[in-house]
Amino acid sequence: MVAKLVLAIENALLPLGFNKPKFKIYKEKSDPYMHLSHFCQVMAIHWWNEALMCIMFPFSLGDMDLTWFEKLPKDSIAFWAQPDKVLVTRFMTDTKMPIKIDQLLAIDIGEKETLKSYNNRYWETFNQIRECPTNLAIAQYKRDLPIGHRLRDSMTMTPSHTMKP
Repeated sequence: MVAKLVLAIENALLPLGFNKPKFKIYKEKSDPYMHLSHFCQVMAIHWWNEALMCIMFPFSLGDMDLTWFEKLPKDSIAFWAQPDKVLVTRFMTDTKMPIKIDQLLAIDIGEKETLKSYNNRYWETFNQIRECPTNLAIAQYKRDLPIGHRLRDSMTMTPSHTMKP
């Protein structure tokens, strides 16, 4: 079965009028999940064509990664779901661990820290969290401001439910 699928990929014809898209080239130490996301976005109109997805994938790899990819056993990739698993498995150590909400909740304003510095650290961390309720982020930010601080008082008097100014 796998041999038939590999043969189908090798013998696939490019769609009429197909032009190779411009890919962001994967570089070692890059996040493989981000690379795959970019590749899939660029190839979105052809997602249904597994053979084309498999054929185009190596064009998104840099020289060293392409050499690694070409050394894979011939029958190791038979359909589109496999190149992404192979890439992620090979380069998993290059991914950043996602930041979790508890890291945001652990941020405190330092005794001698400026509001600007605290603000930068806090919102930079918030922006790195994939899913964080806005109301939780705002409440936690306000909680860490010193009691009696003008900004805390202002946020208490006119609560914000959005990040928009």
